[in-house]
Amino acid sequence: MHPLYTSIATRDVDSVMLEDDILQERQNHKTHVETLKKLLRLSTAFLILMVVVVTVLLLKTVFSECSSSKAIGFQRLVPKMPETTIYFREAHEYSDRPSPKTDEAWNNLLPPGRGYVFVDDAEHYLPEPGETTPWGQIYSVALFHQLHCLGAMRDHYWKLLDSILNHDEKLQDLAEKLKSSHHINHCYDYIRQSLQCSGDMSLEWPRTEPDGRRFVVDGWNIPHQCKSWDAIMEYMDHAHYNGSQRSDIAKKS
Repeated sequence: MHPLYTSIATRDVDSVMLEDDILQERQNHKTHVETLKKLLRLSTAFLILMVVVVTVLLLKTVFSECSSSKAIGFQRLVPKMPETTIYFREAHEYSDRPSPKTDEAWNNLLPPGRGYVFVDDAEHYLPEPGETTPWGQIYSVALFHQLHCLGAMRDHYWKLLDSILNHDEKLQDLAEKLKSSHHINHCYDYIRQSLQCSGDMSLEWPRTEPDGRRFVVDGWNIPHQCKSWDAIMEYMDHAHYNGSQRSDIAKKS
């Protein structure tokens, strides 16, 4: 006996298919809406991030400009010095023991005013005031502070060396005095930082010995890019403080 099948009306089939389509469309719509919401959230987060980044960059630029303007102000207080190529040469008047000739050479490194200058509008750029004088505030130019320190170290070195060679009875007292000299200890550290600051990156090669060998680097006959000493002294002569009580480096104290 054959099974009996009940035929389904075409209208019922169409109705079921329509309902499926509607459900699928609703599901697609829901998925689309969820996707849009996710995109909206991502876009909002990205927009907020961009606002934060732009704000940070703007603030950084503002602070950088402020710092740059202050740095430019520092530079404007003292004119930019022209540069020139200088070959380092041995100069015995600076390396030989103290004498009227060598002391004069050292003293001539110091300009009038002992390295102090008057500066216009310094209070607008510098964080601290200068030294007060009856004629206005004065500031020390670092270069001449450095030379002053080097001169003090030279003075103490030769005093100590002569005391040793001459078997001076006061050698122990001199050594104790130098040991506790805050001034000299300060100068070592000050000159160290000055050298690191200038950062002379000139390349040096070894000298040629009489036998042709090359192994000692003495630094002589090497070119360096230097600030013009003539221009520096011209500025110092123009701006120097003329009430200094000292005008020497090779002091006899």
